[in-house]
Amino acid sequence: MKVLITGTSGGFGQHLVRAFSEHEIIKYRRGDPMHKCDVLINNGWNNKGGEFESALQAIRLCQEFKSKNKGIIININSVAGLIGSKDEDIYAASKWALRGFTESVKEAWRVEGVHIIDVYPGAMNTGMAADRPGSLIDAKELATFIETLIHPKSFFVKDITIRRI
Repeated sequence: MKVLITGTSGGFGQHLVRAFSEHEIIKYRRGDPMHKCDVLINNGWNNKGGEFESALQAIRLCQEFKSKNKGIIININSVAGLIGSKDEDIYAASKWALRGFTESVKEAWRVEGVHIIDVYPGAMNTGMAADRPGSLIDAKELATFIETLIHPKSFFVKDITIRRI
């Protein structure tokens, strides 16, 4: 499968690239042309801006998936997109926007053969959460788990919330 991954320059994106190494990987960076693929992993939303540009690129690719009647989109969101996040209002707002976008197209496009999966992880052991107290989600373990989401043929996963222990 051809897998296009956004946000591969650091942190969780690097773990995703390693987890999907058995597939043909296209690393997408802001400003690159969109490439044809079977799976989009939308990991490009972060707390540094550029969220809406990433979403617009995803929308363009989604249209291609819809015209082919197949495709998998995995949005790496955040629990901040479900419950908000103290002292991170802009970050939380961008995560709610991603959630709103995908919820508005998810059911309609599922019948077209496009499956959209939202993953809502808590704080991971990447640079973004390095100063967080307590246990963190192991980013390598989560990336490996996410790779398994593209294989089922008789069912699909809609949303997954991952919380730290």
